[in-house]
Amino acid sequence: QEEAALSWTDTPFQIENPADVLYEAYNVGEAYGYLRLYTLDEFATATEEATFSYQDIVVIEEAPEDIERVVSGIVTGTRQGALSHLAVRSAARGTPNCYVTEPLEELSAWKDQMVRFQCGVDTYTVEAGTVEEAEAWWASIRPDPVDICEPNLDETSIPSLLELDTSTQANRLGNICTYGAKGSNLGTLYTIVPPEYQLDGFVIPFSYYRQFMSENTWLIDLGSGEGEYSFQETVDAWNADPEFLADALLRRTRLETLQEEMMDAPVDSAVVALVSERILEIWGTDDIGVRFRSSSNAEDGLDFSGAGLYLSRTVCLADENDGDSDGPSLCDEDEEDERTVSNGLKTVWSSTWNIGAWEERDWYGIDHDIVAMGILADTRSKDELANIVAFSGNPGVRDDNRYLVNSQLGEMEVVFAESGVYPEKTLLTMVDGQLSQIDRVSSSSEADIVLTDDQLEELSETFYQIAEAYPMDYEVPADGQIIWDTEWKVWSDGQLIIKQIRPFLR
Repeated sequence: QEEAALSWTDTPFQIENPADVLYEAYNVGEAYGYLRLYTLDEFATATEEATFSYQDIVVIEEAPEDIERVVSGIVTGTRQGALSHLAVRSAARGTPNCYVTEPLEELSAWKDQMVRFQCGVDTYTVEAGTVEEAEAWWASIRPDPVDICEPNLDETSIPSLLELDTSTQANRLGNICTYGAKGSNLGTLYTIVPPEYQLDGFVIPFSYYRQFMSENTWLIDLGSGEGEYSFQETVDAWNADPEFLADALLRRTRLETLQEEMMDAPVDSAVVALVSERILEIWGTDDIGVRFRSSSNAEDGLDFSGAGLYLSRTVCLADENDGDSDGPSLCDEDEEDERTVSNGLKTVWSSTWNIGAWEERDWYGIDHDIVAMGILADTRSKDELANIVAFSGNPGVRDDNRYLVNSQLGEMEVVFAESGVYPEKTLLTMVDGQLSQIDRVSSSSEADIVLTDDQLEELSETFYQIAEAYPMDYEVPADGQIIWDTEWKVWSDGQLIIKQIRPFLR
């Protein structure tokens, strides 16, 4: 079929062999900045040393899984997934992002120069720019500060997803300010979607994160000599420290050191007991993997998605209770290390202070002092047949209301894909809630077909019901449109489930 298609002439559309794709745009636009050229190893070193910033356009020989700092533009020498975090965050910031074959060689003449770079629809352009032009452009793309809600630190209950009161807009906002957006959104979703598409789960409130941050202390110099300060006092002081705010390398070093201390600190045994009891109540056994996922007040919102900034961790209650620290996990012999509840709590809580999360929040003007981390706990899937990211519209094309579905084989990532691995892409036309047309735009790099026509029909028609019924608690900007960004899986038994929903502004 490929050979036949490549022989066609005078077609009204472009025919491409994927191996011959020399250019691909993920976010069309222009940028000003210093053009920095990196091999993948050099990029890793530059990341460690914090030597690039929002004033730079980074050109990398291969697409990395992510970039932890805000940059003016991205060029990669291998293709990216259209819904990778690189692509999604570039689109959210309005900064160009494209694939160019052999970019280090192609752009070598412009290395370290101030340029105007444009990722166009069909090709890129580069020319000399001025600092004055760059400063004006940098100011133009800086977003207005994003407000997040003050965390409710009084609530200590650990409700199941179906126990959350989502009946009014005020209740839904209160849930976000108590348990975080990811868990609250899923609780709202599960009042709409049939039970067969749901995961069992519960949410852990912000209060236990803040308790952990306030009760654990370490010896640290916060400006007046070494003393014993809590983790919360530490981050409060750093976020007001001009040196911390101005020096990216210092900031990275301090935050990584704090995270190491957080992982070594104890979690209140009473908190571990409460969470453990909830696991037994929900799942009825201690030998099932439970996924702890971030659910903060600084993610999954309309103005700030926070996609990929924080960490998840699978936990095993049997590992918590076995009285030793020896692996493998009692819930999964493929996991060499134990997966205790306390370690899972700390992994998610400490990811609040990932350097990439801090940088992204800072770019959007979010107040770090009121950021709080809750946890969504739900059933861990293993040996799934497919991972899926689906939008209730085409996020890259305004007024194209076909559903975009990107899917990947098995447990392979759609958004954190390795270099050169890309998902299956389909666009689905819906008419009165029914799937009327499937456009298979491109296949997965790993399989000819990931989702069958029948699976696409089930997903799209279920998604239509969700999109029609999910409450719109956001004010739609005059020049914008809100669609829904969702994540799904096909389990090993073929059952389709939905695991996440958040708004997307296009």
